Amino acid sequence: MTGKRKYPAIAIFDTEYPSSLTILQALGSRGVPVHVYSGMRWPAGRMSPYCVRFAPCPSPVQFNAFQSWLTEKLQTREIQRVVPTTDLLAYHCALLRELFPEEVRNTLHTLDEIEDALIKPRFNRICASIGLPVPETWYPESLAEANSLAPDLPYPVMIKPRSHLAVGMRYRGSICATPGEFLADFKKLEPAPGQEPVLARYPDLCWPMVQRFEANARQKVYSLCGLCDWQSGIVAEAAVCKTDQWPPGVGIGTSFTTLDDVPTFDAGRKIIRRFLKHGFFQIELLVRDDQRLAIDLNPRAYQMMSFDVARGNDLPWLWYRSTLGEKLEIQPRARLGLRWRRNVPFHIGHLVRLLRGPSRRLKWARYRELLSQESISACENSPLLVRLACEGSLLRHPGGLVRPYWNERE
Repeated sequence: MTGKRKYPAIAIFDTEYPSSLTILQALGSRGVPVHVYSGMRWPAGRMSPYCVRFAPCPSPVQFNAFQSWLTEKLQTREIQRVVPTTDLLAYHCALLRELFPEEVRNTLHTLDEIEDALIKPRFNRICASIGLPVPETWYPESLAEANSLAPDLPYPVMIKPRSHLAVGMRYRGSICATPGEFLADFKKLEPAPGQEPVLARYPDLCWPMVQRFEANARQKVYSLCGLCDWQSGIVAEAAVCKTDQWPPGVGIGTSFTTLDDVPTFDAGRKIIRRFLKHGFFQIELLVRDDQRLAIDLNPRAYQMMSFDVARGNDLPWLWYRSTLGEKLEIQPRARLGLRWRRNVPFHIGHLVRLLRGPSRRLKWARYRELLSQESISACENSPLLVRLACEGSLLRHPGGLVRPYWNERE
């Protein structure tokens, strides 16, 4: 493929997120026309020199409005390729899959694939059926059931959403060490504003699920990340270890290291071959002795995609080529010995922990050690203004950044 070729445009949303900016940078620098859509006036991606067109759109969170808008754009062929950058966007595309051009349709998930991956009771049930262990899990569907369950749970336990569909991303759950903490934290969830139609379709998602909390889950969650292709199978893969997260214990990763772990590759490949035929993937696994327990599958772009690019897997370009109908080649093994971090929550987390104590000397030594190590940033290679806009977006609600670390249950 030559740089002079005229490529079809892609539509990209949510460009305040690192995954979207990595894709924008990777494809735009290769000459792919990138059209940025947003409900915000100045999302970070609009400031990129590779944004060739910006247009307003309803937020994907406003389910009915966005579905109607995207339907119209697909029918008029203004939009033909959409980068799946969030769970919700992947869900929207699955619902409208038949409206995409045929060569693109093969690279989109079906609705069944999305539901199996993103609705945890279905995901856990399928994993168990193919011989992959998952943490012990309970699905109470009322406060009365939670009350009867509380005395017998193997504390500590984790409360978390059954899916981020319908309830949104703000609620991450909590870790509970006693029945009192569990009963205080367990509650019926409200739909995210605009997501009422999704909750109506899956009414049981209003109740969180309860999982046994594994001792390694705070600083040792393994992931297999990459891309699979409907013609070639898994074409790129790389393993990482999540070493810190926000909110602590239940949230998105703020720090990762490279990993070379055979059980993680084996378990991850088994999951992908059962759940997905195509697209980006990130599988999260907990470590229990020599077992890998499946806890999550993200069938879309993920925030540390810049890590994959730095390790030699140009996932955005591979994904784009698959939408052109090309058969992809298997990629070489990803580089090892690198670190990645999301700078704002990474630094705030360490500083808040230092301030609140205890063991300040040990925490300071650990923080200094990490600062001395070179790392890949979430917005690696993006222009300075774009990076500042992306990181600065997390500071719009500083209390939401600080409070989870300050209230962290040791």
